[in-house]
Amino acid sequence: MLNWGNHAVHRSGVNAYSDGQFYSRRPVTADVLPSTVTRSYWTMKRWIVLPLSIGVVAMVYSCVTLRLSAEREYAAYDQLRAMGATGDDWISFTELITNRPPVVQIDIPASIPQGKSLALIRDMPNLEYVGLAYNKFSDSELDQLAGLSLHSIRFEGAFPSDSDANRLSRFRGLRFLTIPELNLSDESLAELRSVLPQCRVSVSVADESKREAEQ
Repeated sequence: MLNWGNHAVHRSGVNAYSDGQFYSRRPVTADVLPSTVTRSYWTMKRWIVLPLSIGVVAMVYSCVTLRLSAEREYAAYDQLRAMGATGDDWISFTELITNRPPVVQIDIPASIPQGKSLALIRDMPNLEYVGLAYNKFSDSELDQLAGLSLHSIRFEGAFPSDSDANRLSRFRGLRFLTIPELNLSDESLAELRSVLPQCRVSVSVADESKREAEQ
C-alpha cells in the first residue's frame, strides 16, 4: 500500500482510501462481464426489439384489416351489380395490399329493394358518390346516408319534395348534391341552399316524358 498524506491506495486497485472514506475500485474481471452483457441485452430488447416487434404486428394487423374490408366491399358491390346497379373504382396504393381497387361510386336503380341497397353500401367505405332513384326516404335512412363519407349524392326519383328540403340539412359534409329539376319549387331550392351553404346544389334536367307527366 502506498501512503500519500491522508491518501492510501492498495496496489491491487480493489480499494482506495481518501479523505477518511473507502471507495471500491473493483477491476473489470470475467465475472463482471456476464452481468454487463445481460444489461445491454435487456436495454436493447426494451428500446429496439420490442418497439420493432410491436410495429411489425401493427403493420400486419392493418394489412389483414384492409384486405378483409376490401373483400366485404367487393362482395357488396358484386351483389348490387348483379341486381342492376352500375359503379366504378379508382386506383389507390391500397390495391397493392388488397389486390382490389376501391369502389368510389355507384348508381342504384329503383328496381333494387331500398333496404337491401342501403344495407349493402354500408360495407363500401370508399364510396364518394351515390346515385339513388328512390321516391322517399325515412329519417333513419337519411341518417345512414349522412353517416357515410360521401362527397356527392344524386337523387333521381321523386325525393326530395318541397317538404323534404329542411330534412337534407343533415348532409353538411357533402360537396355536391343533385336533385331532379321538377322536385322543388324555387323557394324550397333556395331554402335547401341556405341550409347547406358549403354544398353545391344543382338541378338535373328532367327528360321530356317526365315534363309531360308533370304537366
